[in-house]
Amino acid sequence: MNETQANNIRHNLWIFRLRRKIPRHIFVRDIMSVQAYREIEYGHEAISPDMLKKFIEKYDLKRKHLTAAPNFASLLDHPTRKLIEYQRVAMSSTQRKHLMHFLRDFLPRTY
Repeated sequence: MNETQANNIRHNLWIFRLRRKIPRHIFVRDIMSVQAYREIEYGHEAISPDMLKKFIEKYDLKRKHLTAAPNFASLLDHPTRKLIEYQRVAMSSTQRKHLMHFLRDFLPRTY
């Protein structure tokens, strides 16, 4: 698999996981560690063919869908678009910084 396919796979796994509201620790159960998957999701490591095969089998995915260009718009339902708009347009840079610190520090971690 080339670099473009590897990037598409990691993005499409992330989109699949978020659309179904699956936390990382549940998504990777019986396949790999959460830390190893996080490295893949963040683009620091490429997914191995064996791990990809396990995800495909566990979630009944199609390899051609995973290697296709990701459709990020599929995550943008109306409430999400409004939240992003508010965060980008109505908040000051200080408010945005405080929001990012809140999201990083106070929300429960899924790993």
